[in-house]
Amino acid sequence: MNKYASKFKISNRYILKSVNSYIITNVDIIKKLHEMKKSQFIFYTIKINFVSHNSFTFNN
Repeated sequence: MNKYASKFKISNRYILKSVNSYIITNVDIIKKLHEMKKSQFIFYTIKINFVSHNSFTFNN
């Protein structure tokens, strides 16, 4: 989970650029990111959602 978290750099610009279409249907998760930017749980939640929805793969 730490390895995944290191690839996902928390910044508002990165999120908006990377999940432009995803953010529309997952506003609650994005709001939680603003509240808990360094939470491992949030990283895990996003990973599960991305995998389950097959939205896209992270490119580093």
